[in-house]
Amino acid sequence: AVPGRPRGDRRRLGPPAPAVSGPDPTHAPLERLSPADQARLRQVAAAADGAAWLVGGAVRDLLLGLPVHDIDVVVETPADEVARRLPVTIELRSQFGTLIIVWPEGDCWDLVTARAERYPAPAALPVVWRGSLAEDLARRDFSVNALAAALDPADWGRLVDPLGGLADLRAGRLRILHPRSYHDDPTRLYRL
Repeated sequence: AVPGRPRGDRRRLGPPAPAVSGPDPTHAPLERLSPADQARLRQVAAAADGAAWLVGGAVRDLLLGLPVHDIDVVVETPADEVARRLPVTIELRSQFGTLIIVWPEGDCWDLVTARAERYPAPAALPVVWRGSLAEDLARRDFSVNALAAALDPADWGRLVDPLGGLADLRAGRLRILHPRSYHDDPTRLYRL
C-alpha cells in the first residue's frame, strides 16, 4: 500500500511509460545499431547457421530508442562451436553455457547457448541444459527482457515475443515470468 493512496487505486507510480519507437511492432529496429555491430551480428548468425537472436536488454533498449550498451546473443548451436567460427577470443566461459567473446576491435559480447533451467532449491544455482530459444526466453527475469530479434538474413530483426514483453514495455510495466521467480533467484529483486 502507498501511504495516502486509497487501497485499490491503480494509478501508475513513477514516470509515464516510455514510448516504444518504430512503427512496426513485428520487428526490432536493428538498423539503429552501428554498422560494425550489424555486420558482427550477421557473422554470428552465419556461424550459427541462422539460429541466432539478439536478446534481452539490447532489444528492449532498441525498441525504446535508447542507446544499446550490452549485446547478448543466444544461439541454439553450442556457443563454443559458434565462437570457433568467428574472429573472436573467448575471455570467459561459465558453467551455464555463456561465453564472453571479444572482437578484434575490443568489444565484448555475451554469446549464450540457448538453455532451460530449474532451481533445485530457493536461491540455489540452477541446473541447466541445452534448450530452445523459447525455453531460454522463459527463464529470464522480466517479460521486457524476454524479447528477441532474429539475426537470420531471411528474418533479420523479426521480433520474437512469446511472453508479452512488448505490451509490458508499452505499458511501462515490469512483470516477472512466473510466481516462483524471486524464490528461485532473489537477485531479481535488485534488478527490479
